[in-house]
Amino acid sequence: MRYGWLILLFWANEALAQSVQSRLGAQGAALGWSNVAIRSDWSGFSNPAAFIQARSFSVGTAKEVASHLPGANRRGAFATLGFSKSSLAFNAFQFGDEVYAEQVVSASVAHQIGITQLGLRANGLQYRAEGFGVQRAVSFDFGGLIQLGPMVSVGALITNLTQATWTTGELLPTRLAVGVAVKPSERALATAEIEKDLVYTTTFRGGFEYNFRERMFFRSGFQLQPQLATAGIGYRSGVLRIDYALQYGFQLLLTHQISAHLQFQRKAKKT
Repeated sequence: MRYGWLILLFWANEALAQSVQSRLGAQGAALGWSNVAIRSDWSGFSNPAAFIQARSFSVGTAKEVASHLPGANRRGAFATLGFSKSSLAFNAFQFGDEVYAEQVVSASVAHQIGITQLGLRANGLQYRAEGFGVQRAVSFDFGGLIQLGPMVSVGALITNLTQATWTTGELLPTRLAVGVAVKPSERALATAEIEKDLVYTTTFRGGFEYNFRERMFFRSGFQLQPQLATAGIGYRSGVLRIDYALQYGFQLLLTHQISAHLQFQRKAKKT
């Protein structure tokens, strides 16, 4: 059965005003997407300043399935390459079906200066809606991350820095997000984030993560405006990371996301 027409019902009237946020990674999903201040290999999808992993190489993939609306499934992949003070990331994202679809390809560069990390992301976006044709745009996002001691980090992100437009002339969304991550202990992590779109209502997010049995993680989170409740688990073993998230919201009801990635550490060159 085709559900693509429902995608148009939810998004087509706003497609030119705001694109689907191309965030991926089940850790962030389980935290209610309150992850702008979290360092992660998946940060190329959220905060381009936060994916710095010194002397590492990572690849990963993720898929999100909407149980009640198959046409709203999302998927993507990434690759990162880290040096001593800088990192590069390449991401690909896809949303929708044959009736309505969005694609985003991105390239990010991040650099560390003392306790501060700065990142710039370039995005190539395309959306296609049956009866509306294909629209394309190029946009740039800028992010920052400051480590305030071993327990607290603060992150910020601004999207569509150059006020880019679709080929129809409609402005892409411009959003400003500011978040904080606190580690009260080695095993616990708490996050909070606020995001303001220039057009839409302010969004609040929060999350909590607890590391139990060394390799296992439990996570929970929420989002307001629109409302979203989330939970998930994670597993770490050597170079392998696997995460799962469950989300429940008003628009898509129940969604599941699973992500997996491999992270390899590169040895420093001898001098």
